[in-house]
Amino acid sequence: MKCSKVPLVASFLLLVAVVGTRNQPQVQSRDVHYLRGTGRTVDVKIPPPLHFRNRQIDLPTSKITVTYDDGFHRNPVAKVAFQYAVDLLQSEIASKVEIRVEAIFQPSLLGENTLGSAAPNGAYVNFDHGMPNVWYCSALADKLSGIDENPGQPDIRASFNSNQDFYFGTDSNPPANKYDFVRRLLWR
Repeated sequence: MKCSKVPLVASFLLLVAVVGTRNQPQVQSRDVHYLRGTGRTVDVKIPPPLHFRNRQIDLPTSKITVTYDDGFHRNPVAKVAFQYAVDLLQSEIASKVEIRVEAIFQPSLLGENTLGSAAPNGAYVNFDHGMPNVWYCSALADKLSGIDENPGQPDIRASFNSNQDFYFGTDSNPPANKYDFVRRLLWR
């Protein structure tokens, strides 16, 4: 008799767990912080896609518009490297709605060991073409709905610590003593 109750009790507990979690509020995403490592990894390269710079394939793309802060204007090589990463992403992401990025290059408020952070500027739930009760980051919600859910506002905020020793080249060949800025941008 005890053996026949075990599956019944287990099924009941599973049902309670599933039903109980369905009505819990969704957690919105937080910034992703890139922390400086104790050692640097070399020989890891992220080459551009084969169709980049010589697009002979008609693939869907997106338009990513970046608003650069004064830190990027004071460091034009950082701005060139950031834009290079954006150009790579534009060729890999398909969205009919413009994706807006706010790019910040300042000494970090998050601590001296922080390379940078990035996060969506908002999240949306229960809109046209989204699943009910599912939170979507701003850019993905825009893509799914086909309209800008938050016009005039950035979809993504990306901050990088200008006190870090970054390599701003676009050849994926940083020296051993520097962090590859483009790689950090493409990592997430």
